[in-house]
Amino acid sequence: MGVMLRIITTRRQLAAMDDRMLKDIGLSRADAVYESGRLPWDIGPRAQ
Repeated sequence: MGVMLRIITTRRQLAAMDDRMLKDIGLSRADAVYESGRLPWDIGPRAQ
């Protein structure tokens, strides 16, 4: 259960980042929207 809570928390933080912050970690806004919309139990690599 702790893993899912951590995933939910980090995905919410990712969604709250501004474009400058996302650029610093190498992600686009579209990447952040996609990742933050994933379900908590969807923890495998994202589909390309």
